[in-house]
Amino acid sequence: MDNSDIKIEFTRHALRKLNHRNIKRRDAIITALNPENVVLENNKFCAYKKHGKFYLKVVFRKLGNVLIIIAVHLADKVK
Repeated sequence: MDNSDIKIEFTRHALRKLNHRNIKRRDAIITALNPENVVLENNKFCAYKKHGKFYLKVVFRKLGNVLIIIAVHLADKVK
């Protein structure tokens, strides 16, 4: 499945974090679909991509062709 077949959804929590941290939805989507690093934590994927001097960490689950973004953080390093 290529990325054009994937539907992206955001939880309310993720949308609040984006707004609070002034991060664009587009940046979260790009990080989830094309990360520099991915870590599996507690049955969730954590995608990392360099974002200025920090890493953008996007926590998501994948259900079929739906990618649900749960949270978005800025991190000092990849865990």
